[in-house]
Amino acid sequence: TSGLIPTNGSVLVEFADSVPGAQPGNEAASSLVSISPKLAGKWSWVDHRTLRFFPDEKLKPDQTWEVTIHLKKIFPDEQEDFFFSFGTLPQNFRVSLDPIKPFNENDFNNYKLEGKVVLADEAGNEAIESMLEARFNGKTIGIKWNHSDGKTHLFEISPLPRGEKAGKVEIQYTGAPIGVNEESELSVELPALSDFSVESVQIIQHPRQLVRITFSDPLRPDQDLNGLFILRGTTQPPYLVNQNILEIFPSSQLYGDHELILLPGLQNIRGNALDETLTHYLQFASTKPAVEIVGQGNIIPFSDG
Repeated sequence: TSGLIPTNGSVLVEFADSVPGAQPGNEAASSLVSISPKLAGKWSWVDHRTLRFFPDEKLKPDQTWEVTIHLKKIFPDEQEDFFFSFGTLPQNFRVSLDPIKPFNENDFNNYKLEGKVVLADEAGNEAIESMLEARFNGKTIGIKWNHSDGKTHLFEISPLPRGEKAGKVEIQYTGAPIGVNEESELSVELPALSDFSVESVQIIQHPRQLVRITFSDPLRPDQDLNGLFILRGTTQPPYLVNQNILEIFPSSQLYGDHELILLPGLQNIRGNALDETLTHYLQFASTKPAVEIVGQGNIIPFSDG
C-alpha cells in the first residue's frame, strides 16, 4: 500500500477491528510504529480503530518513507507486521492567463490582464510573488496578488493604457523560488486605440453550451448582428451582447469540429468595423463535466487485523 500526501499532510492507519486499549485523543506508544528514514512526529488515536500520524514539521516535497506497523503489539494474536509506504507530492506549477479585458465596464481605453499560478502543493505567498516579473512595452510593471489559498494564487496587471500603436505585456516566470527547475515567458498583445479586433473565442459547455467571443471594444448597442456571424451546424442561433462580449447559443447541441465566421460589418461602439472576414475553427467536445482535483488527502492503509 502506498500513496502521496501534501507536504503539510498527515497519515491515517485504519484497522478492520477495534484496538484494545485505544483511547480517542490519546497519543499512541511510539513503539507501535516504525518509520524509515526517521521522521519526527506523533501518532494519536482518532477513534478505537484509527491511528493518525502528525509530522512535527512540514515535510519536504518528493520524498518517500517506509512504515512498519508492529501488529503483534496491537493485536496479541497477530504474528506478522504490516508494511506500507507514503510519499510527498513533487512540487510543480502552472501559469495561465485569461483573455485581456477592459479595466472596467466603462473604461475601454485601459485594459487589465488577469491570470493565476496553480501549484501541485502549497507554498508561501512570498515565494509565489517572486516567481513572476512583468513588463509592459519593455518597462517593468507591478503585479497585484490575491492569494486565495496555498495552491491557487490569482494575479492582475493593470492599468494597461491603449495607445496609438499596439502594446505588449510580457511575463517571465521561474519555478526556482519553490524548488522547481522550470522557467519560461508569456506575452499578450494590447490592441491600439484604433484597432477593433477579436481578443479570444471560447467554448463554454456548462450550464448551457455557448460560444463566447471577446472583442477589443464594446459592440455598437443598436446593431442587429443577424447575418454578421455564421456558426456552422446551427441555423441563426440566438445571441447576447454585453459590452465587448458576444455570446452565441447553438440552437442544438454541437459536437466535433465547426467553423465560426465573423463578417465585415460588425462594428464597435466607435463605429469602427471588422475589415475582413475572420474564421475560427472550433472543436466541441463531449459535454461530460471536467473535474479539477484540489485539496489535501491522506493515505489510508487497511490491515486485515
